[in-house]
Amino acid sequence: QHGANSIAPAGEAASSNRVYPEPPRRVSLRGWTCAGEAPDTLLYVRRLRAPSEETVGYALRRAAAQTKVYAGRRTKSAHEKAMSNPSDSINGIAAWLASQFPGATANAHADSHRDVILFRVRSAAGTVAAELEISEEALHSFEPEAIISDLLRQDVPQRLKQDPTLRLAYTTQREVPHLESLAVLCDARQYRIVRDSTHSIRVFDQADRLLQHMPPTLLVLPTSIFRKPAQLWCEEIRAWRGADQ
Repeated sequence: QHGANSIAPAGEAASSNRVYPEPPRRVSLRGWTCAGEAPDTLLYVRRLRAPSEETVGYALRRAAAQTKVYAGRRTKSAHEKAMSNPSDSINGIAAWLASQFPGATANAHADSHRDVILFRVRSAAGTVAAELEISEEALHSFEPEAIISDLLRQDVPQRLKQDPTLRLAYTTQREVPHLESLAVLCDARQYRIVRDSTHSIRVFDQADRLLQHMPPTLLVLPTSIFRKPAQLWCEEIRAWRGADQ
């Protein structure tokens, strides 16, 4: 059985010998679909598609370039291991994160629209105690031990405890900024909403320019920017953007 912090692949879907249709450098976790949620377990099942000959050839060349051979035996590199077992990385990080909050549990959810895994820590009372996002690419690029080491180096558990309203994010840059960021599509244009450690809000356009008509005084939002629906953010953006934004 799996504990409260586990995500378990089901059946043959967990096999590490599969050749995925995407290039091995970026195997999207959008291939995982939620199969059901029990009180103590979140189950995911891999959707498999028939890869093209070109994709298989690329995968084999990539694997060969990253594989060491000793006495005729094939040994997987650390990078290949991480790609072969994304659920192992997720399980390990979720268990570690829960251990940083006594009495808490941690769940992990795939956000297929943003290519991230959201780790959510809940207290014994059921309230959200912390949220951390890790990009799919980072999970496929680094072993869980390396990711956890980076998080500890930057005091991420303590930062999450100090401000549970700030959803921190870890990417292949291996740094965790002191802010949360959300991309919103509004009228076929993309905008970036940023909330920093002072809870101040800023909104930028695709050219990374601050929206022209934002209020001159800093806007402060006491809750995470992810708690506000995208539709409401669009209403604000329409009022704040300039004619060329």
